[in-house]
Amino acid sequence: MWVCVSALLALALVPAQSRAQVTGKLAIAARVPPTCQIGTNQSATGGATIDLGGQDASGGAGLLTPIQVPIDCNDSATTPKISVDPGSHSDGTSRRMQGPTGSFILYDLLLEGNQVWDGSFLPLAYRPDGTAFFPIAGVRVRVPPGTPDGIYIDTIVITISLEN
Repeated sequence: MWVCVSALLALALVPAQSRAQVTGKLAIAARVPPTCQIGTNQSATGGATIDLGGQDASGGAGLLTPIQVPIDCNDSATTPKISVDPGSHSDGTSRRMQGPTGSFILYDLLLEGNQVWDGSFLPLAYRPDGTAFFPIAGVRVRVPPGTPDGIYIDTIVITISLEN
């Protein structure tokens, strides 16, 4: 008990002018990593969906469907580049959508000038207002005669590189 009292007395006997205040700075920082969101129609799996609508089984050169998929990136210091894989139903040489009973229809992703995109990295395309979009001009689908009706789908993985 005596130790506690003497410590308390020692504090009480210190003159007011010998007490010091110390100030310092503490930096508070947060890092926002560069990210991109693909499309505005996000599905439960985090991807965008492109619905090409009805396609004619004419067996011709294919119907070109123009598309615009916005891409919103928060990193203005880099020029993002985008690539796509061959798709989940590719046979190694062609992009394919799979439908009922395992049937397939072929499709291509087209750049400006109807050039088929091989999926290699390309810079994102930008509109005059500064918004970025998927750099394809459209999708060409080729449906052979006799193709069963139904919904045909494929899933492609899009990779966006934010490196300089």
